[in-house]
Amino acid sequence: MYCLGYIINKTGEKGKSFLKKNYIDTKKESFNKSYNFDEQGNIISCQDRHFTERNKDEFIRYERIAFDSISEYLSKENRHLHFTGSEKIIKMLDKLCVNILSNKENEYLKSEFEEIIIAIQKEIIKKL
Repeated sequence: MYCLGYIINKTGEKGKSFLKKNYIDTKKESFNKSYNFDEQGNIISCQDRHFTERNKDEFIRYERIAFDSISEYLSKENRHLHFTGSEKIIKMLDKLCVNILSNKENEYLKSEFEEIIIAIQKEIIKKL
């Protein structure tokens, strides 16, 4: 959550657009289907979803809640939030933010963000 908030705080709407395009819009196809699962959670059938007046704006709500959740998470004072990553991670995040603001190619930005997540995972594992 820290990284998502960092990107949005440093880049504003461009950062939101980057996150939306790569991590929210990619879920839209799944929203257009209805699924049935077995006891282990495996999909056993899938069909086109029936939309009604009541649920037609559900994906828009999903998107709004995703961004609201980031803001809400970071605004909670009782979370004692502090970033435990290295200075290297902060520099990588800063570089990504500069590239988002510079309108770099989306695939490059996505790759850069995923490298940051992998670097964070490696740092966490190293601390274990």
